[in-house]
Amino acid sequence: MTNNFKIWGNRINFKCLSPVLAASLVMLFTDSASALSMTFTDSLPASPLNFSNNNLTLSKFDPSLGTLTSFDLTFSSNTQGVIRFESLEASPAIVIFNLAAISTLDTSIFGIPDVVLNPSQSSYYNVSNFDGILDFSGTSGSTVNGLTAPSSISLSGLTTNLPAITGVGSYNLTFSSISSSSFTGAANLLSQIQQSADGNVSITYNYDPIAVPFEFNSGLGLSVLAGLFVGKKVLKRTPQKR
Repeated sequence: MTNNFKIWGNRINFKCLSPVLAASLVMLFTDSASALSMTFTDSLPASPLNFSNNNLTLSKFDPSLGTLTSFDLTFSSNTQGVIRFESLEASPAIVIFNLAAISTLDTSIFGIPDVVLNPSQSSYYNVSNFDGILDFSGTSGSTVNGLTAPSSISLSGLTTNLPAITGVGSYNLTFSSISSSSFTGAANLLSQIQQSADGNVSITYNYDPIAVPFEFNSGLGLSVLAGLFVGKKVLKRTPQKR
């Protein structure tokens, strides 16, 4: 019996190969391309509220890399604030401050509704009756720095309007934010708010890469040679019984 292996076009007769050689050839000839992803981000530093029509810019998917199949979108916005208040009440009171904003990302290019975030954080302060001094401090008032309220949303596996984000160049997503902060509690209250908001967006493109033509790999070639050697020993002709 002659132990040869044969290749017809892209077909290989594995029946006459040793297991080691068969596995080596599978590694050598199988297309290893699999789905890939790449991410782009942009951000806007904290800006005083209210603002509109600020742009976050993202790069389009380069079609020379392959075929875009879906994308994942993440949008986050944090609002920060400094507050000052003075209670003019004749008796002790509780001052409640809610730091809040409405942050909107225009996502019409993706063919989906705008993404809206509502970062919000409440704080409570016990104050005495008016201490007689309008200084936003003392027992009837306060100045509070470093207040912050975060918010984010992630959308995965989106497949809408892929051609609009494929090509050369970039596109803009309009980012707007307005304050919705409020004081409640004491009826007679002097207050000030300094508020800002930032924005961050990221997009992950999921794509099937263009198949790369096969190039011989010397490491795999050695594996094939090793397989041939083992195959020769395993498939050695068995002596005939007489």
